Amino acid sequence: MDDEKEISFDMIGNMSDDDYKEIDNKDDKNKEDFSDDFNPEEIFKDDNDDENQDEDKDEDGENQEGVADKGKKADNPERDDNGTSPNIYASIANSLKTDGVLTLEDSDFKDIKDANDLATVFSKQVDKLVNERFDESQKRIKEAIDNDMSVDAIKYFENSFNNVNQITDEVLKDESEDSSRLRANVIYQDFINKGLSEDKAKRLTQKSFESGTDIEDSMEAIKEIKTFLQTNYNKAISDKKAEKDALLNAEKDRSKQIENKIKLTEEPIKGIKLSQNDRNKILTQYTTTVAKSDDNKPLNALAKYAKENPIDYQYNLNLLFHLTNGFKDIGNVVQKQVKTAKKSALSDIERIIRNPANVVGTGFNFDNDKNPESKSGVEVSFD
Repeated sequence: MDDEKEISFDMIGNMSDDDYKEIDNKDDKNKEDFSDDFNPEEIFKDDNDDENQDEDKDEDGENQEGVADKGKKADNPERDDNGTSPNIYASIANSLKTDGVLTLEDSDFKDIKDANDLATVFSKQVDKLVNERFDESQKRIKEAIDNDMSVDAIKYFENSFNNVNQITDEVLKDESEDSSRLRANVIYQDFINKGLSEDKAKRLTQKSFESGTDIEDSMEAIKEIKTFLQTNYNKAISDKKAEKDALLNAEKDRSKQIENKIKLTEEPIKGIKLSQNDRNKILTQYTTTVAKSDDNKPLNALAKYAKENPIDYQYNLNLLFHLTNGFKDIGNVVQKQVKTAKKSALSDIERIIRNPANVVGTGFNFDNDKNPESKSGVEVSFD
């Protein structure tokens, strides 16, 4: 190669948006294929159910076993013969695991208490089955999305992976001008990735061409670039996962502190004392999920109210904050009620006293006469 010939150091191009959309479309298609195959209604169907039910019924159509047990369980239908409350949700999950329908880890079947926990297990199973059908690119994208990596960052790494994967040994060995320029870009980029300055990277790239080792150097460099990309992609995902885990742990700690405060605080506001039963009810209200947010996060009753009634929620919260002097004293609210009630009671007494019909036959005569010549006050007569 001519030493005077200038080498171009154009950077490797980016994949187009259309190419990236093709990856997303492939992801959606896999999910659609899985949805067609997965029918949860078939899980609980037994081919012998109808036959067995007919055999167990008598001439009147009554199930004999059901008639026998009806009296036993009428008082508490949710309890079994031993007097304990069986966890039907955990039983369903474990039965499906035994039958091979659910293939999750044993740890995923712990603490299944209600329908929400069972739904979470099914969701994990669906994610597992879908993930098993993903190729490496789709798995990377899913992991990045699951850990809240930005779309721009994902596109940068995926475009870079797509570009370097298209550079094969055959392309690098080609003696065309385009391949020569590509070898220069690959060798140069590898030096930059290793922390060399731009000037030094250019000199070493030029030296590779002058020594005639540019083909071998570029083939080695493309491997290093792939490793560099994978390492940085993994680190970016790991960093986002660490951020997400930190936020989740902080939220768990905060929730635990709130639960302890509810359990241990007997007088949350001056003037209001809570029994243990009241505190248990508040704790249940706080820890019970009644709805989901738009981003599928659990909501308790208060959070659900705030979501559905944002104006009323803010108004009532600020009103209570004002009336209780910053959630410190219920006295202002109680005093207002007492003063109102007292004023109303005094008005009633005064109205009774001023009523001319009120003459008490006990010797006491209330002065309701409006005649200015009449005596004022209360006249006491001893008949």
